[in-house]
Amino acid sequence: MRSILKAIAKPIPEDSDPMKNLVLLIGYIVLFTACAETPKAETASPETMTAADTLSYMSRHLLRTYNDCEDPKDYTCTRAEFDYVLITGGVPDEVRKRINRSILLRLQGDTTSLQAKLDSFLNEYHDYVESDFEFMDEEPGWFYEGHLNLGLNDPRVLTFAFQEYFFTGGAHGNYNTDYWHFNCSNGTSFELSDLISKANMDSLWTLGEQYFRRSMHLRDTGSINQQAGFSFPEDQFYLPNIYALLPEGLTFTFGTYEIASYADGEIRFSIPYSELKELAIPGSVLEELTIKPPYRKVNGS
Repeated sequence: MRSILKAIAKPIPEDSDPMKNLVLLIGYIVLFTACAETPKAETASPETMTAADTLSYMSRHLLRTYNDCEDPKDYTCTRAEFDYVLITGGVPDEVRKRINRSILLRLQGDTTSLQAKLDSFLNEYHDYVESDFEFMDEEPGWFYEGHLNLGLNDPRVLTFAFQEYFFTGGAHGNYNTDYWHFNCSNGTSFELSDLISKANMDSLWTLGEQYFRRSMHLRDTGSINQQAGFSFPEDQFYLPNIYALLPEGLTFTFGTYEIASYADGEIRFSIPYSELKELAIPGSVLEELTIKPPYRKVNGS
């Protein structure tokens, strides 16, 4: 571009061919116009934009096996393990430490450490082996798996999904899911009562039944149990205790056996944030999410 400007600014010799000079001048003008045109930036639509995590984190894995069995995946091997994440950046350091400390304390439960939590499971198995005189080495081993993953990574709130799988003999294992929420501004945790006032719980209950029926493809009225074979006490809908702030909305989870058979597993349904504007406590994280919902992946992106 600079060489073109210099060429244009250079004086034309008096004895030069006028027609040749005119052709050169037209060529310079065309080149200058082409270089001056700036390509238009392509703006990605919301459907094609990719989500970016608001913080950085690392994965951790901790494994304990009974009698140091060689292959943890062998069905006779008894094992206990944790897969979990800890925050490494993206929030103030004090907030990061507070959240990580809370994660570790929740994972270890009433024991003194994560290792102690896993060892306590192996000790239960040891007591079982020692107490059962008919125990055979070919029996299936016990296992415990604790998995902690991010369910919602938003600048305002973090939702962690904690899933436990365990087998201690019998026809099948068991599992359950819980959710932990943390405010990104200060690292404190909160409960549903911090998001929706007691006065609005009845309205939330009514709204929840509407979206539960919709997600289960049930009629708006009539017996839930008879329509779908659920086992709500006295055929009355209720909101389960397990809730989560997830990309799709305020999500509730019925645990295994709670309202259906084991084969049906955990049953979830969500209420969109847009439906909760009138119910959210002013100034709460939930109110912020009703104003600007979290990013939600589209078309499997």
